Amino acid sequence: MPNTDMDALEALITKNIKSLSLPLSTQGLPLCPSRLLNGRGGCAPGFDNVNIDLYPPLLFVTLYSKYSDPEVNSLVQKLMSMFEGFPLLVQDRSVRPADTRFLSEDAHGEIIVEEAGLRYYLHPGRGQNPGFFPDMRRGRELIRSIIQENLEKSGCKQSVLNLFAYTCSLSVASLSAGASKVVNIDKNKRSLDIGRRNHRLNDGFFSGTSAGNTIYLPHDIFKSIGRLKREGPYNLIIADPPPTQKGSFMMLKDYPRLLRRLPEMLVDGGILMLTQNGPSWSWNDFEKMIRENLPEFTALTKVQPPQDFAPAIDGRGLKIITARKPAG
Repeated sequence: MPNTDMDALEALITKNIKSLSLPLSTQGLPLCPSRLLNGRGGCAPGFDNVNIDLYPPLLFVTLYSKYSDPEVNSLVQKLMSMFEGFPLLVQDRSVRPADTRFLSEDAHGEIIVEEAGLRYYLHPGRGQNPGFFPDMRRGRELIRSIIQENLEKSGCKQSVLNLFAYTCSLSVASLSAGASKVVNIDKNKRSLDIGRRNHRLNDGFFSGTSAGNTIYLPHDIFKSIGRLKREGPYNLIIADPPPTQKGSFMMLKDYPRLLRRLPEMLVDGGILMLTQNGPSWSWNDFEKMIRENLPEFTALTKVQPPQDFAPAIDGRGLKIITARKPAG
């Protein structure tokens, strides 16, 4: 890596941890999943292609360029000295498929992480992602806020459609806030199976029978519009698609046509929570696409990523926009 000054790396990580507005352990480390080094976001000079995430207690290092073994070993030794006893995993995404190396035996197994009192299963090394996206922290906060506010104002049951559900963390957040029904849809059945387990892990936080009114559909969204409409209408629809993936979801082509199908499934006055996580799209690009395809929707509100995931250039990271359907 261009910067081999590991003392500079330690100083960056220490500074980042101190700046976080998150609950800390007695060791002075974040208790919830968080980013300790955001090199990919341009926030770590000299380490531009290195991200370091903490999934307590696991350290997850992601490399986006090919580095020599001595460079990687130097990085690993520094992290092991800083976080003594922590399981450590290094994933090289400069190759396809990504090469994952477990630097400690206990980095292999399933772990449970906690955020805002809710718990989630992680499976490090099973695929490219561990099963939970900490950059969506504010998205989960927003979902809870929307549902709680709707319940306070209307007292009506809240139904949620969770598109691209993955392992269902957004569904867990919805139910914890009092949603009476959540429909989760994702083509990856294995991810939805983990989602079921995440719900069981948090049963005690769900009120009434809401946990029993959770639906999991391992289907293609566009081929399931009829089923999704029958399960609706919904007070909140969440669309959190992956970045463009060949054969799965093409952002430029598929997102606009998805947006045009959502109003018919949403109650009057209902809310859409839409995300985009590609560095090639700006906030303006994302907002323009929404306005062009949902011209009648109002109150477009932008939600910035958490501080530890905020990129040096605004708009290069996760983007969340909420939009409201006009009241009837």
